Amino acid sequence: MDRLQELEGEFRDALERRLQLGDIDAMRLFRDIAGPEHLTVEQVARRFQVTPQTVYKWCREGYIPHLTLGGVIRFDAADLAEWEHTRKRGGADT
Repeated sequence: MDRLQELEGEFRDALERRLQLGDIDAMRLFRDIAGPEHLTVEQVARRFQVTPQTVYKWCREGYIPHLTLGGVIRFDAADLAEWEHTRKRGGADT
């Protein structure tokens, strides 16, 4: 493995640790570097251990940030992480 690949791996690991801690600046940096990652309803349901029907309900109620692309619901991973972080900190609807 060359030094550049090693540094990239270390950077990814450090960024992942900061994302897991809910670091908002790290979330923004991740979005700037990686571009938006869009998750499906099924992926979000698995992440929060709920049914897809619950995720659809959350979308209808405006509870969870989402996008509708060509009639299909998608979730920006960085927006979702930030939303989740606000819930952990005792934000609205906790």
